[in-house]
Parts: sequence; C-alpha cells; structure tokens
Amino acid sequence: MNHFTVLSKFGTEGIGLALALDEQTKVNPDLIKILQAHVPGFTIEEDWPTEEGHIWECSFPTGAFVISIDLEGVHILATEGRPTTTFQLASSLELSHQFERKP
Repeated sequence: MNHFTVLSKFGTEGIGLALALDEQTKVNPDLIKILQAHVPGFTIEEDWPTEEGHIWECSFPTGAFVISIDLEGVHILATEGRPTTTFQLASSLELSHQFERKP
C-alpha cells in the first residue's frame, strides 16, 4: 500500500504531501494516472527532467501544484490555493484506494 503524509512548515499546515510508494507503483505513469482519474480537471502544464529526478507542474480548476521526484523522495507541493489544494489532492489519493494517509 502506498502512503502519504501532509506536510507543514512554520505552523502552516497543508503546504504539500510527502509520498511513500510501494515497489509496484511508479510516479510516471501510475501516480499521474491516479491523479487524472481522481482530480477533476487535472492537467500537466509542464514537465522536465532534473539532475536528481523529475518535476511536473500541474493544475486543476481550483489550484496548482508541483510533483517533484528527487533524492529526498516524492513530494506534491501546492503552489496555488493551499491548503485547500493539498487537502483536495489528499482526498483524491485516499479515494483511489491506492494510498493511505499516515499521521
């Protein structure tokens, strides 16, 4: 089972999500497909490789976020509409039945 936690920074809850993927789940295409299926209006605005991983800039009608893969792991960081965006994404991951929220 895949897991995620909601990230907080300086007392601001909901800045993003840290994901722990099982061995069978790949970020691309598996996570992208989950978000496409469970986040209405999900689109990838841009994507590019980095030295340490990959970044996708994404949006949906009520928010925007970045999916980042690097040496520290997989993160989804809200860039617009947080914490609402973060909690919508968290709900979508839980509704997929492929992710479980961890405290």
